[in-house]
Amino acid sequence: MRVTPEEIKRIVEEKRAVHSPKSSKIKGKSGMSEAWDYLADMIAGVLVGLLMGYWIDIWFGTKPMMLVVCVILGSASGVMMMMRKVNKHSMTDALNPDLDQENRT
Repeated sequence: MRVTPEEIKRIVEEKRAVHSPKSSKIKGKSGMSEAWDYLADMIAGVLVGLLMGYWIDIWFGTKPMMLVVCVILGSASGVMMMMRKVNKHSMTDALNPDLDQENRT
């Protein structure tokens, strides 16, 4: 039995309709997605500070001093990036009070 491309498209569309995730109707990010985004910002800041401090210590021979300083600065940078996103998110909620809260689980 030979299957035409149109039949394949029809079958694929039927399967997609049956197995489509219900979360695709959600507008914006879910709470868990936002939490992972904040965590990624924090980890990125610490890692960048760690790598920069390690490299500077090797370059100038100032072992642990610049590593500690850069990790502290990287952590502060991560917190600042995270707080910017939190403030942006809270401003969006403040400007749209009629936002359906059920969609933001």
